[in-house]
Amino acid sequence: MVITLYNNPYDVNFPDGFDCGDLKSIGGTVVNVIDGSLYAKAQASGIMTADLRGPFTSHGAGASNNWTFGTHCDDDSILWSWRLGWSPQCSNACQQEDESKFDPHPNNAGTCAIAQAIATRLGDPQPNCSTTNPGFGPAPAAASRPSPQTVASSNPTTLSELAAACAQNKDLHGFGSAMVSGKFLASHETVSISEPCVITLANGATVRLENSGLTAHNLIIRDDEGLPNGVSLELENSTLNGNGDAGLFVRLRNPGDRIKVNHSTLDFNLSVWLGAGSGGVAQASGGVIEINNSTIRSVGSDTQGIQALASAASGSARFNNDRFETSYLDGVALLFAHSCRQNQVTGSIHTCAPVRTGPV
Repeated sequence: MVITLYNNPYDVNFPDGFDCGDLKSIGGTVVNVIDGSLYAKAQASGIMTADLRGPFTSHGAGASNNWTFGTHCDDDSILWSWRLGWSPQCSNACQQEDESKFDPHPNNAGTCAIAQAIATRLGDPQPNCSTTNPGFGPAPAAASRPSPQTVASSNPTTLSELAAACAQNKDLHGFGSAMVSGKFLASHETVSISEPCVITLANGATVRLENSGLTAHNLIIRDDEGLPNGVSLELENSTLNGNGDAGLFVRLRNPGDRIKVNHSTLDFNLSVWLGAGSGGVAQASGGVIEINNSTIRSVGSDTQGIQALASAASGSARFNNDRFETSYLDGVALLFAHSCRQNQVTGSIHTCAPVRTGPV
């Protein structure tokens, strides 16, 4: 009998110097503790062990000769795998695609390596298999993602017109849609959007709310990848509130994108997720998030918490005199960026730390 010890599925060193960062470190720590216990018990029982840590080194997720099903191991890609239960932005197949990126289980080549390690310990002939064939077969087709929604050709210039556009353009998920181009300034307006809505910001668009209030059901504010000019979302002395069980998802995905919240409140029961910058796109970078003197709240029983992420490549985030309130993730908000600073902030992780970058 041979007991196989566990290997670290994220033990990879790439040519550019990236080494899977925190996943490699965490995986190594967990595996070493478990293997130490297994080895001690096996020794006490007189059972042989086969240590897989050596053979699997540099064959982890994302390696050129990968022995696991996983294809990614970088922190940034994990954090940008946005998955909201209320959002229609990704189908079940899309979610399964993201989960498979980090699958730690051995593929055909990894299974062969395990068999070889066992045969070596037993002194048996090596099995007739190959550790150079990942055994995936043809590359799987990309999961289906909904195409951008059709939006109204007219460009809303007030919150009332924005709400009307959302009501007029609904997709199969029941989400309305609106497109904002150029400069959008709402001042001293109070408006409710009764339908879930996706608001798309065109290239170079700026949206600014001053002394205004917007109550919405599920609300997504987004831009398309690859825009040459950044977009911006700014709130000054304003509120964005969810109507009942509702979520907010701001998904800006280009280097010049900016989110600024000053003396304002964001309050949605299901989520308050803010992203500016890479959005999981390897070639993108940048993004700026600034939240000052504001309250961000998501305390519903089914909340998926509060996140504020700028790009791990060169994005920046600043939080000053803010209060984050959530019942998710032990009651703390997740705040990350390449350069991340917080001052007099309550309800966040103790250290506003950068995210490591790597191949995506």
